[in-house]
Amino acid sequence: MNQALLSIEQTYRTVRKALRKSGVTENAGREAVWLMTHVTGLERTEQICCRDQILSKTHTKDINFLLERRLSGEPLDNILGHVWFYGRRFDISKDVLSPRPETELLVEQAVNILRKTDKPRVLDLGVGSGAILVSCLAECDNAIGVGVDLSQAALNVARQNAAAHQVEAHIELLQSRWFENVTGQFDLILSNPPYISDAAMYSLPGEVVDYDPDLALRGEADGLGAYRDIISRMHAYLTPGGKVLFETGYDQGPSVRALLEATGFTDIRIRQDLSGHDRIVYAA
Repeated sequence: MNQALLSIEQTYRTVRKALRKSGVTENAGREAVWLMTHVTGLERTEQICCRDQILSKTHTKDINFLLERRLSGEPLDNILGHVWFYGRRFDISKDVLSPRPETELLVEQAVNILRKTDKPRVLDLGVGSGAILVSCLAECDNAIGVGVDLSQAALNVARQNAAAHQVEAHIELLQSRWFENVTGQFDLILSNPPYISDAAMYSLPGEVVDYDPDLALRGEADGLGAYRDIISRMHAYLTPGGKVLFETGYDQGPSVRALLEATGFTDIRIRQDLSGHDRIVYAA
């Protein structure tokens, strides 16, 4: 975008056109609004009301800078530093995986389970930004949550999000490789672990592989390494009648089912996402 001072509406149209032309997004109009809002603080309705107002030199410079980052392929979530998930805003950073819309299915299933349990305890393995666990606790105010992650930087982000959504009194965050530093038993254990196989890592779009942390993506040679580690130790941390929820890759449902069956789980169900792909595995 050029450096000439334009009105709010002219700037919006220029940003939208640049995004459309670049092909980095299928939602050029929506992303143009978000970039404008991030810089000016004006929501779209306010932008329309003030459409003829000339943007300041500082705002123009800031929008140009953010647009250049987006046109280079950097994800919008990273640029904005936050993402909306399950109706709430979560801070993110380069140290955490930005939560995807399909992961809301995991939260939906978890909330259904937690609401049927009196004072439930839930364990989130690989808590990352905290989006999953914080959402569960915000929806179920009688629940207690423990979130673990190998990355201390990720735990710091999760802690910020727990405070932002006022669930810090109900959450404990631990640096741990899966169950390593975990004690006690839980009514629900859930996880969205790294599940990309080594081979599939090479086919990921740059928007993912260049910006999401490798630790949150790579699931060893076949993509199932984390599931094997977790499932092999899980029984000791489940209360009698405890439940398990995993998010999986689109073709991993049967493989995760087989791992669960091999360790004695009998009630196993696989749920598909809106695209018809296996996404959530439930076990009890």
